[in-house]
Amino acid sequence: MKKHAICFIIIAVLMPFISFSQNKIYEPARGSEERKLQMDVLRNEFTPAFNGQKLIFEVTGNFYKSNGNWVFIYVNVYQQGGKPVDFNNSKYKKEYEEEMIDSNGIFALLKKINNKWALVTHIDFPTDVPVGCWWKEYNVPKNLFGSAAQDATDCEAQ
Repeated sequence: MKKHAICFIIIAVLMPFISFSQNKIYEPARGSEERKLQMDVLRNEFTPAFNGQKLIFEVTGNFYKSNGNWVFIYVNVYQQGGKPVDFNNSKYKKEYEEEMIDSNGIFALLKKINNKWALVTHIDFPTDVPVGCWWKEYNVPKNLFGSAAQDATDCEAQ
């Protein structure tokens, strides 16, 4: 009986810290292993789309948020050395030629699955911020999206 009471007390004391660590929103530090692994997910997805161009991703604005299990990120894509990507040498050539691309940005949502980061969804080179309902669609904590998150009633209308 005493063992159960002690276990209950330990759990009760630790529970706020456990749930807090799951809900804390932060930007992974530059140079951290976490950030490198997340950027590698993007690199692995987009390098083939750009026919092997060596890509780098520049975090844009205040759109790199993680809670340790989910990541919401907006990046600008460049070639190494800061050179613009060559859309004419990519799967986006047609859209680029038709002037449907006017940015080099990508919104992405990543999730940690079996201790590895995986790309859940992404929107390439948008002209607006079309991610406002991702929190609801993918069951992600809404606070991860900050000002980009729309109200649930707005998500129902879409």
